[in-house]
Amino acid sequence: MTEPAAVDLPRASRVAGSIDEFEREWQRALELREDRWFVFPDRSGHDQISLAEWVKAEQIVSLLRHCGLDGARLVEYGCGAAGISIYLRERGFRVIAADIAVGALEVARINDSRHRRRASTDLPLLRADTLDLPFADRALDGAMSFGLLEHFDDQSLDALMREVCRVIRPGGLFLADIIPARFNARAVGNAINAAAAMARPALRGDVNGARSACRAYFGHYFETGRGPDEWAEILGRHGLRDVRIRVCRPFPPLALSGSAGRAYTDTQRALLPFWRRFDSADTALTRRWGWMYLVSGIRSA
Repeated sequence: MTEPAAVDLPRASRVAGSIDEFEREWQRALELREDRWFVFPDRSGHDQISLAEWVKAEQIVSLLRHCGLDGARLVEYGCGAAGISIYLRERGFRVIAADIAVGALEVARINDSRHRRRASTDLPLLRADTLDLPFADRALDGAMSFGLLEHFDDQSLDALMREVCRVIRPGGLFLADIIPARFNARAVGNAINAAAAMARPALRGDVNGARSACRAYFGHYFETGRGPDEWAEILGRHGLRDVRIRVCRPFPPLALSGSAGRAYTDTQRALLPFWRRFDSADTALTRRWGWMYLVSGIRSA
């Protein structure tokens, strides 16, 4: 099957920053070539994010198979490094990774070359605007995004949801991870990380340096504070049924490196049975505390 060609893209700004800003960030990733930009799910990895992505990826695989979508044709829009897409292709899913930023697609290409094992061909990469996806109506078995939807205001989010749901066939799956609202594991981790980053310049009397360190963890991009009930209403309004909002990951992400980072990751790995029980629970505490929501819904007829 021939994949759709890329479309001409508008240069309009998004709520979460302009396309030019996205390009600058991904070009910086290409210049630095640091592992943190090339995220990939890995249970045996020595960093927190690789392990967390592996737990999430396994949840996604289980969900897709539970929905009868083994080997499904999917698009990851706003794919960034496309680690989840690469992981799913290794397990027989037909995934297209799409992003509006050329730099992001280059990072995804490098990430694919680093981690591809069983898939015989390169991950299909598509330059596309999520608000104008180049797919026919009901053309795909599912669409997914990770860390994207919370960056849109109400009007832009409605436009995005209409477009994404348009390309999913009846019975197909909508899937996203979303930063949860208010006080939670992510907020605690950001507060600890920001305080640690601000300490050194503050002790030197470097006020601007302290402010820059704080901005690295807070106020970088617009993020909404929608709770799970609001997300459930939004998904239902756009023709999705059997909506489920799970939490994912009880551990705050901490900016640790070297032996400290490895020790923290190893502790989380040792606690995987507790981690899985936390993720599968549906209590007021877990819904409030989780590091992110894993949101899914089935496209109605």
